[in-house]
Amino acid sequence: PFVLSGVRLALGIGWVIIVPAEMLGVSSGLGYEILNARDRLAYDEMLVVILVIGVLGIALDTLAQKLLK
Repeated sequence: PFVLSGVRLALGIGWVIIVPAEMLGVSSGLGYEILNARDRLAYDEMLVVILVIGVLGIALDTLAQKLLK
């Protein structure tokens, strides 16, 4: 059970790291889309991307919970 908890934790940390990493020097990804929307003053699009990041994070955690039981 401790290894499975570690896998879930690693998924969460990976998700938290990958999005900001996409903000640095790339031209695609969710992190890039946040900065792109900010630069274009498209705050509605930026909010949607942030919500998508949250929903995908919850989905990853839920999937990991079900698969690792």
